[in-house]
Amino acid sequence: LQHLLHFQGTAAGFRFHAGMALSEMMRPGDTLALVAEPDNPQDPRAVRLDFGDIHVGYVPRDHNTIIATLLTQGAPLECRIVAIRLEAEPWKMIEAEIRITRSGDAAPPAKAST
Repeated sequence: LQHLLHFQGTAAGFRFHAGMALSEMMRPGDTLALVAEPDNPQDPRAVRLDFGDIHVGYVPRDHNTIIATLLTQGAPLECRIVAIRLEAEPWKMIEAEIRITRSGDAAPPAKAST
């Protein structure tokens, strides 16, 4: 399968949302839900990252335009955690990748247990 989109990077706003509190529960391979936020007053192309149903950060602004557009069009996107670095600065703690998948290939989102 050729991936038409492959973004790998850190989660923006991780320290301002529940990311810090949930970081020890997250594991490489866990899925993060991608949620377009067209009504976001800071950025109408914002794409929220959720661990289970808990907001943990955003796709960085310099990479969100194509991802927001694809989400709006219903493209099958998957976001997975690649690495967790608990000792890193908060904005570098989580690294994730986003790919276009074939229909039915995406794993279900991770569940955050509180």
